[in-house]
Amino acid sequence: MNWTLSWKETSAMKGFSIMCIVLHNLLHLLHPLVKENEFIYNYNRRAYWMWDHIVNLHHNVIGDILSFFGWYGVPIFIFLSGYGITKKYESDKRTPEENSWWGFFSYNYSKLWFLMIPAFLLYVLFGTTIYDKSFEWDAILAQCTMTINFMCSPKSIDPGVFWYFGLTLQLYLVYRLLLHKKSRMFFILISFTLIFVSVTWSAAILPHENLKQQPSFEYFSHNCIRWFLPFVMGCCWAKIPENKTESKPLFWFGVLVFSIAVLIGCSFHQKLWLLTPAFAVFVIISWVKLIQPFDWIMKAGCWLGALSAYIFAIHPLIRMFFADSIIEKDELLMHADAWLMVMLYVVATLAAAWVYQWICERIINRYRKSVSFKKK
Repeated sequence: MNWTLSWKETSAMKGFSIMCIVLHNLLHLLHPLVKENEFIYNYNRRAYWMWDHIVNLHHNVIGDILSFFGWYGVPIFIFLSGYGITKKYESDKRTPEENSWWGFFSYNYSKLWFLMIPAFLLYVLFGTTIYDKSFEWDAILAQCTMTINFMCSPKSIDPGVFWYFGLTLQLYLVYRLLLHKKSRMFFILISFTLIFVSVTWSAAILPHENLKQQPSFEYFSHNCIRWFLPFVMGCCWAKIPENKTESKPLFWFGVLVFSIAVLIGCSFHQKLWLLTPAFAVFVIISWVKLIQPFDWIMKAGCWLGALSAYIFAIHPLIRMFFADSIIEKDELLMHADAWLMVMLYVVATLAAAWVYQWICERIINRYRKSVSFKKK
């Protein structure tokens, strides 16, 4: 069985995941749609409500699914971060300087910082001048240094997407400290330890009651420990030896159905819900394995995957311009004009991401190379 992931498959995974995130981050603002269980857990108002809309084919069910499940694009990106960083730094082609602490840290910090900072500052600029948003200066400075995950309460992290850059840096440092080029025995031991710590600590800090507000767990969820499960899964997946055998569609279809069923089932149990990111990963892997014969879908996914980093960084700015307009149509998403606004939001996001990619690659990256590790 071919368990390995090709570049084409991982790129398509990025593309499909980023569209889930983009749509989720707009649609979950709408009052009629079911909200996600991401940083807090609420069974009655979220999981049960979502299931009721699915079985009764509620007229908002498509919007509900994107709002409730769309956030799972985040753990999929975390999985791909672990996969990519392991593939990159376990290669024998990398020089000792590139694998050094300073080379590793300076390159990855500057890569994340230069991708984030223009989009974040534009968001702050337009938010304060046009939409009268208020930002705390300590929160802005903490975000600019990617330390906001530690220093600020989750409620001060606005917009939500930019906290992910600090989380990614934390996970990269965990990889470099604990997993980088370890022997197979130690790698397996450390991997299981990190996953065990992640799940048990998350379960311990998550309140037993279905509270509307869970600030301690919400704060915990903005830092790396909560996300060791999908990240370490990605690191382990990168260690699987390459296999040229063909994938079996029937097997992957079974994995897809089983993973969806378990993901939904675990959503009704507060502790088992902590395992759902792992099954979301299996859902997307089996999906890209199954659509291999449909070349146009894979090409679309790969095209989106190539833009995914820029889409991730710029879409909060675009969402700001569309959020107020679509919230005005807050009654029901069955109306065509509301869906038209969603489509325009997607098109505007893709166009902005293409422009942002051009600016980053042609202008910003020239400055980045001067402060990060240079290849010799």
